[in-house]
Amino acid sequence: MPTGTAFLANRIEYTGAADLDRARALQAQTKLMPLSSWRARPDATHLPANAAPPAPGKSAPPLKQVDAMDGRTFFSRMTALMAANPGPAVDAGALGRFASIGITAGGTIDHLDAALLDAAVEDGQHRIAGYTNPSARTEHGWTVAPNLGAYGTDYALRANTARVLFGASLPEDTLYPFLDHLDAGSDRAPREYRIRFEPGQLPPVDAFWSVSAYDTDHYFIANPANRFAVGHQISVVPGPDGAVEIVLRNARPGPEVPAGNWLTIPVSGTFSLAMRLYAPHDAAIIGGWQPPALTPVP
Repeated sequence: MPTGTAFLANRIEYTGAADLDRARALQAQTKLMPLSSWRARPDATHLPANAAPPAPGKSAPPLKQVDAMDGRTFFSRMTALMAANPGPAVDAGALGRFASIGITAGGTIDHLDAALLDAAVEDGQHRIAGYTNPSARTEHGWTVAPNLGAYGTDYALRANTARVLFGASLPEDTLYPFLDHLDAGSDRAPREYRIRFEPGQLPPVDAFWSVSAYDTDHYFIANPANRFAVGHQISVVPGPDGAVEIVLRNARPGPEVPAGNWLTIPVSGTFSLAMRLYAPHDAAIIGGWQPPALTPVP
């Protein structure tokens, strides 16, 4: 790793409850540590003390922590991180622009106007939240971005991806069709939707696919059934015509809907959907195959 800090997104597939203990055993064997620690104790069964994860529930999620920072807090943190994790050579232009206004790696910002720093943070938050990826396609309402995972100096794309899809993979590894700002209705009038895959038109992948629902902060939606995705662990069932129809609603549907064909959405408010195609075929990446539309049920 070229930086002083790193994270590992460790995905282990399991096919059901009988597989869970084996998956957890593999998870327990996975370690992330400095090379110096590995050389000193390659048989270590724990992380170095300075890399221990925080205790659950002790701090707000990173996104909320950043959103709560005023300008001075944000840029003080930024200059410290610039020193701990120097940018690559390709960032020289951006670092030069920062230096021209007094923001340098390991430097102080005490001499900069607090109101200007606050305004810069507010402007940055609005620009990131409102960013539109020029390379993204709209396919039946879904947004498909085939340029995630490697950003170069496209800082706006990188920042927006870090906000809504942190750790996004390269498109040849995972494709993420996305639907946002969907209406779940209200407690008295909850809404229901359908996604219909015509015969032979399930997502084309070499691994597997899924569809998940998220709340306005891009977290899974808590529900009594503990249902957070469809498409993989519980097999979807085609109808008599060979098509696969996914039912999206908060309440459990009737027995006519197979268990693997139901995805829970909020009882009210707004939500979003993410479809994941692991090891997608080229047809999905370039647009030959497109995700079907989300259809509201009258």
